[in-house]
Amino acid sequence: MRRIEKERKFLISKNQEKEFIQKAKKKCGIIQWYLDKQTRIRLEIWKEPTGYRHLWTKTKKEKNQSPNRIEEEVSLAPEEVDIRDLENKPLVIKIRYFLNESHPEVIVDRFLMKNSDKGLLCEIELSEDDSEDSFNKAIKEFGLDAVNEVTGNPEYENENLAKHEEAKISSLIEFVENQLKGKTTVVMLQGTSLFGKKYQSKSTGKRIKISNRVTHKVLSLHELPEDLVYVKEDNGKSIELPIYNYFQQNNPFNYGEYYGLCAELDSLYLIQKLGYEIDEAVMFVFPDLENKNSEVDKDFNKLFSKKDHPLIFEYLEPLIKNAFGVSVKSIPLCYSPEIKETAIETFKTIWQEMTEVIHDHRQKEIIVDVAPGHKYAGIMTALYCLFNNMPFFYKQDRSKQIIKFPPIPVNWDFSSIDEMLAGFKSIMQPNNDSGNSKEGKLSYSDYSLLPQLFKNIFMPEEKGDYASVLPLKEIFAKYTQARKMPFGYGEEFFKLISTDPDDPRIKYLRKKITTQWSLQWIGDQIPETVEHSQRHSKRLMEFTVNLVNVLGEEEFLKGVPEKLKKEFYFVLAIAMNVHDLGHTKLSYRTDNGKNLVLDGLPSVVRDLHNELTYQMLNEESDYNLLEPEVAIDNWLEEEIWEKIKKAVKLVSRYHRGHMPIDNESLPIKRKKFMDVFSLNLSTLEEECDKEFGDDQDWKKLTTVAARWLKFIDGVDVQADRTVDPAYRESRIKRTAYEIKKLIENFLANHMEHTEIGNQLEEIKNLAEDILKNTKNNASLGSKIEKIAKEIETHFFYPELGKALETEKEQIIVPQWLRLLDRIIFKALQFPHFEKHNLIRYVYPRFFRKHSVCGNFDRTLYLSLSINRDEISDASHTLNLLKGVKNDIIGEFKKAGLDGKEFPIKLIKMEIEPVSERVLITPLGTSPGVLYTLIKKLNPGKIYVITSKTGEDKIPEICEKSGYDADNVKSFLFNDPFAGFSEMERNFAEFEALNFDALDEIILNLAGGTSFLQYVASNMADRLEKKNYSVKKVFAVDRRDFKEQKENPYVVGEVVELP
Repeated sequence: MRRIEKERKFLISKNQEKEFIQKAKKKCGIIQWYLDKQTRIRLEIWKEPTGYRHLWTKTKKEKNQSPNRIEEEVSLAPEEVDIRDLENKPLVIKIRYFLNESHPEVIVDRFLMKNSDKGLLCEIELSEDDSEDSFNKAIKEFGLDAVNEVTGNPEYENENLAKHEEAKISSLIEFVENQLKGKTTVVMLQGTSLFGKKYQSKSTGKRIKISNRVTHKVLSLHELPEDLVYVKEDNGKSIELPIYNYFQQNNPFNYGEYYGLCAELDSLYLIQKLGYEIDEAVMFVFPDLENKNSEVDKDFNKLFSKKDHPLIFEYLEPLIKNAFGVSVKSIPLCYSPEIKETAIETFKTIWQEMTEVIHDHRQKEIIVDVAPGHKYAGIMTALYCLFNNMPFFYKQDRSKQIIKFPPIPVNWDFSSIDEMLAGFKSIMQPNNDSGNSKEGKLSYSDYSLLPQLFKNIFMPEEKGDYASVLPLKEIFAKYTQARKMPFGYGEEFFKLISTDPDDPRIKYLRKKITTQWSLQWIGDQIPETVEHSQRHSKRLMEFTVNLVNVLGEEEFLKGVPEKLKKEFYFVLAIAMNVHDLGHTKLSYRTDNGKNLVLDGLPSVVRDLHNELTYQMLNEESDYNLLEPEVAIDNWLEEEIWEKIKKAVKLVSRYHRGHMPIDNESLPIKRKKFMDVFSLNLSTLEEECDKEFGDDQDWKKLTTVAARWLKFIDGVDVQADRTVDPAYRESRIKRTAYEIKKLIENFLANHMEHTEIGNQLEEIKNLAEDILKNTKNNASLGSKIEKIAKEIETHFFYPELGKALETEKEQIIVPQWLRLLDRIIFKALQFPHFEKHNLIRYVYPRFFRKHSVCGNFDRTLYLSLSINRDEISDASHTLNLLKGVKNDIIGEFKKAGLDGKEFPIKLIKMEIEPVSERVLITPLGTSPGVLYTLIKKLNPGKIYVITSKTGEDKIPEICEKSGYDADNVKSFLFNDPFAGFSEMERNFAEFEALNFDALDEIILNLAGGTSFLQYVASNMADRLEKKNYSVKKVFAVDRRDFKEQKENPYVVGEVVELP
């Protein structure tokens, strides 16, 4: 994208920073490296509700005499960025705050580089069409008229502010991501290292022992001398640092020079250096047993020298506040390594308190430091983090590095629990009539009856009972939940609705998914198809999360009214879970009120399942699919709820490809079932007019949700839908066997239908061939599908149409026709099994907003991961892949998401893993083109169409580019200008080459003569006819011809063609 940049800059003073930042509507992190004074690589880091989005761009700015500059910007895929090239480049790190996103754009940058003291820099940027008056209006509106303007001052140009940073790029990215997390609460454990340091009176030099281990005496704060200093040992030197004032409130200081004073502050200091904006420390504190006599007092509430906290906390609290400007809260843990019983209670207390902290801070980032304090309590806290998918930090003593343990998706071993379920339930049962639970404690007699698996989690107590430190109630509750939904139900998607897990919308979705929508699939009418149930819904939600992380939420929500953002996600989530439930409906009500029983009519269920879902959602008294158990007015206005239900019904009905969103997506050709059932396909926009009247906001919400569901549903073509290869193989064999037996039944009992007898015999014979073979059933399945489609279109649906002509309310479909439908429906499934088993997953990989020449602006790149083990026939595989790609692009276009008002213009699909990257290119006498292609593309093989003169240059080109010349094959033409008589020989040689189905084939159209380019294109055409995908590019060198001649070995650009 090329544009004229018009901007003015203002320097904001320190005392105004907070005022301007508070005006921000959104923010992002930016790291930009300067390759030279005009060219930069920029990484924008956006915090989306479900993760971080990285947006790479390359920008070139052309300077001129005016404040305006010509700017050329191109989006980069992550693989187009070589981080190694950026390691030693000067860079700028900043958080950008957006005060105004429309014209003019008003932003404020806060710089994060070391020793950066420039303060905030505010920029006003106009588009090419904005008038200069827009500057003055924005200056006045945002209060910049009293701020120092620095436009044109080179000192404040970003390239002049750039500095070299020693940190690795991965560390810089982590730092910026942590900055974007906002206010952070650190949960930590209290230790005693503070008392073990060396203190003395500065005036007398007398050693001051705050804690005396012999006498157990601990000095209170008022007993300390006012000239108290901390004696820090640093590389063999003793440094005296004043400390007394910092044990008092409201005395801020820089902790950097005091590093090493105590474990708690060391950890906070290192966590802060990672970029976290800490505003609160929650500290688990322990009894100060040193103050007790040798006879341990077992009244744990009396083990603290102060109310609910030890004396050392009164030292730590002001220190932390003064060093980091954060609030400090204590949580008492009555743990002593000398008292065994405290271990069990400590475990429970930590888990209970951690749960409360998370609940109370659910809108904030929470991190945990387990380094200070008692190691047992630290281990218990770390376990909590592991089982609740939270990160935690640990620092070794005397180390200046803090280690982050990332959140890991682990859970309890539910399979082992399930193996011994009766034993686990016995632990959870109340042990007497009063209903007291024995969870956590057992008598010996109860303990002895347990399976060894559960005996292992109990340990004996002094009183003779057995106790477990594990939170058994929580484990059992999670096990019970896992039995309902063993693979989850879209928790990441819920974050798009709200970050509060207690949001009533999220509670509604969880409840409906686990207790109703997932259970509705018990009545699936067509179980022989690929999976459509709850896992399908979860995959749609997962894909949506990944799509938002690639596009950005702002782009994804284009067209959705801002005030209805939560409602949009809520509608989409419900529709993703209920849109296919029509598969379970037992009857269909026609428009003229007739009733068709669907048992034995799987093709009708398949073709009408969206209409069946719509009918189910309208028959609330029978199915209760939408109404919540809790009164809706407790958490949502009744009027809004009614609109949500209308939207869900329409979005679910219009998710099918043949259902038109608007007039532009009306089906070109009506399918047979549409005519048989006389379906009047009004557009969704027309239905929205009926349902929502003049409410434009809900019309927009509904149509955008329907567009996205139509596309996302069409993308779910992955292997998970056939479970696994063994299941698929069994399913294929079972389906072939069922077809064989059903056809034998049909031919034996319904001989009067001779017009389809031969076709059924042929299907039966092919099914028997499948049963005999263990592999290579793809072509057999395709043949069966072709015959079945003929019968369905030209016989089944016409016969069903005759049955529908009845005047009776109950439509009677003869049993022979139902039997026939079962046969042809099963016969149509084989290609679906093949297709879904071939594609491991489809993943949104990258969104290119701006391209070099504009030809790939707004392109979404999807990765199609292929199950290589399932490729037995390259030609068949290529045909399947072509069909998958066409289907996805077809659904995308039917959804109408390629309009200007939506973010995506094009869809490009790329296969992975790639077997080999193969380059086909013409080559003339200039080596620069091939040199650029090798350096940019790094192909595994190169097929060069050239003359003898061109071939002689290949060794030098390979040497200069570091490429193995053995991987280059030449197709030679004696006449490189018009060697048409030589084409047949070269084409025959080319056709003899073996290409893998997963090869990435790239055709370069630049270089060489026009004839050589023609030959290269012809070779690519031959591959495309075999369904190979060919990416077309051309190499570009923007230097003048003389410079190219003098120095050909300079890497240029490679531009992809649509």
